[in-house]
Amino acid sequence: MLTAFAQIGNLGENHPPMDIKFSCPHCQRHIQAGPEYAGLQINCPSCNGQFVIPGTPASALPQPVAVAAPQPVAAAACPSCAAPVAPGAVICTRCGLNFRTGQRGTTTSVVKGPQDPWSVPWYKTPWPYLGVLVALLGLFYFLGQKNPAYLLGFLGIAVVYSLTVHIMVLVAAFRDSVGTGFMALCIPFYALYFVLRDDDNPTLKILYPIGVILNFAMRYIAK
Repeated sequence: MLTAFAQIGNLGENHPPMDIKFSCPHCQRHIQAGPEYAGLQINCPSCNGQFVIPGTPASALPQPVAVAAPQPVAAAACPSCAAPVAPGAVICTRCGLNFRTGQRGTTTSVVKGPQDPWSVPWYKTPWPYLGVLVALLGLFYFLGQKNPAYLLGFLGIAVVYSLTVHIMVLVAAFRDSVGTGFMALCIPFYALYFVLRDDDNPTLKILYPIGVILNFAMRYIAK
């Protein structure tokens, strides 16, 4: 309860223009108080009656809200290929993943002009190595018709090739997502579907189908 009246006086005294002017509800004495006393309970200086000073308390008035300076937002990463993604982006520009639908689409790139097919060094293409593989398999298979030891060599080369290519496919599938990797690991036909349909590595599109053909060839020779 407020009992001090240092800043409460009669109407005739000089006060700031924002002071609250009111009358005691008990004795009708004219009283004036500063705006900081609004909403407080006091005793009338004349009749000692208790009442609440009219007005809105200063604590209830709306306070100005400080607007913080915008902070730079760090770019997120694509959950599929881990490429940096700008805030608010919907589609990854590297792998084409749509963050809203979860579907993978096609990405657009700037066309710089026709590329010379001979600009890629020959040793960076799969064709020379496939040529060596086919030559070795053909040689061991031909010699294996007379000597079973060469036929075992044919099977050994085919097994190593198939395992190597399958590991490459699994690495690409797990890089795409964990679910895709497990499906490619457990379902061989899905691995072939992933290579031909979803993966963008042209080398795997050549190597893996050859590995599938070699698997069927090894089963035929084993019989």
